[in-house]
Amino acid sequence: MLEIKHKTTGKVLATIDADSLVGADLQEMILEGADLSYQDLSKARLTATEMEGADLNHANLQGATLHRAHLNGANLQQANLTHSRIGSNRHSHAASLEGADLAGADLSFSDLRHARMANA
Repeated sequence: MLEIKHKTTGKVLATIDADSLVGADLQEMILEGADLSYQDLSKARLTATEMEGADLNHANLQGATLHRAHLNGANLQQANLTHSRIGSNRHSHAASLEGADLAGADLSFSDLRHARMANA
């Protein structure tokens, strides 16, 4: 059992019935301000997940699906986003990364088509 907590208040935002977040189905969850720093979210399904202001510093999001995810203002410094699906062939399915901090993030081989990244 894993708990995802808010980065400043420590409030439990979600409880996941799993031993890890690898391949986790977190679709459509409200994880605003979540502390997911240094977490392994590789191949996680984060479609339409609300993660505004989340801390994903050094998180492993390799191969994750982030269609329609809201990552506005999120800290993605040094995050591994290789082979992740951030964008889409349809603008309405792309993730929003407006104001996200992507300093040092690895976006190699990521699908960024139509991703909303103003000021990212």
